Amino acid sequence: MERLTRQRTGIGLLAALFVAGFIPALPTTGAAQTAPRVFHACYVNFVGTVYLIKEPLLSDKCFRGGVPFQWTDGASVGVTDHGALTGLLDDDHPQYLLADGVRGSINGFAVTGTLGTGVAPTSGAGTRLMWFPGKAALRAGMLDETHAAAWDIPNVGAGSLAAGLNVLASGDGSQAFGNGSTASGFNSRSFGTGATASGDYSTAIGPNPTASGNASTAIGFLAASSGANSLALGERVTASGANSTAIGFNASTNDQEGSFVYGDHTFAGVVDATSPNQFVVRASGGFELRTSNTLSTGCNLPAGSGSWDCSSSVSLKTDFEPVDGEAVLARVRALPVQRWSYRTEPGVRHLGTFAEDFRRAFGLGTGETAIGLLDMDGVNLAAAQALERRTQDLRARLAEQDLEIGLLRSQLGDLVRRLEHLESERR
Repeated sequence: MERLTRQRTGIGLLAALFVAGFIPALPTTGAAQTAPRVFHACYVNFVGTVYLIKEPLLSDKCFRGGVPFQWTDGASVGVTDHGALTGLLDDDHPQYLLADGVRGSINGFAVTGTLGTGVAPTSGAGTRLMWFPGKAALRAGMLDETHAAAWDIPNVGAGSLAAGLNVLASGDGSQAFGNGSTASGFNSRSFGTGATASGDYSTAIGPNPTASGNASTAIGFLAASSGANSLALGERVTASGANSTAIGFNASTNDQEGSFVYGDHTFAGVVDATSPNQFVVRASGGFELRTSNTLSTGCNLPAGSGSWDCSSSVSLKTDFEPVDGEAVLARVRALPVQRWSYRTEPGVRHLGTFAEDFRRAFGLGTGETAIGLLDMDGVNLAAAQALERRTQDLRARLAEQDLEIGLLRSQLGDLVRRLEHLESERR
């Protein structure tokens, strides 16, 4: 049985009682005792006080709240043997913890200490549960010889927690769990196999991830987040730029800050960012964007394509009304069309009209600062149809004119022949 502080307190009290004369003096002749001496005492819960009973001038019973127990004096004169406590098989001494068992408790137990003082309970390789008050640190699991120093004082962070096989939590406030995981950054966390969180406030989760950037997160197989405040989520992804994100498979932010890169699960080369604050996606199966809760409207960019397919089925539309193509042509003719550049894209020229004028001319779209491509296409189609009708009308008129011209030519030919005949007769 482990001898706890409360036991030592009781022994000290018994010694004091003996010195004060409350315990009858034992023989001092040096002869061995013929019969062991049984001592009776009481233990006061929560306070820890131990006092004798059933001795001369002492009570035969415990006061209220006291728990009775007894022990037998050993063979040597003046030595009390707490190891000879009776009744242990009945577990009737609740003031003691059992060496190889479990004791039920309503209020639990506490092992206290002072931060910054004391030495580690043990060190080196082995399997153990260890609480070190001097570092306010808890360790549970096993260390092999290669990692024997992982739980030695220089490698234990204040307020840290480590549990598993060969885990190291050397950063203050760090936590390490799993097999061979390391949390060396301040307030860092590592979970899994071979996970490493070396950046302050970093988190590494999974098989062999590394979070080395401050406040970075790496989750997944061989995920790495080296940029500050970066996120790497997936397999073989790297978020190396500050505030960057790499997700999926074989994706890298390539040291470009603020960039976002997604890689699909195709076994091609690494997809990466090429400039800061860039959004890069490799989706060899195509894109599908939906804008309604029924998933009926939106746009697709099919696999291998460079052209968007947007929903435009008649079954999705309502409130139909005819369009006067000539009126559309007239409004198109009145639209200002110029060459221009976006203020945020200097040096790049574009050709087109403006959202405000387009809205005034046709009343289409969701607002006055943007032109819907579907609306622009509709205007172009209406104008093209009007032009086609004009073309057909012109062709019909030209055909009629051709007939008239043919008739005139025939009549002119007759006149020429008559004139030639008259002239020949005059001769």
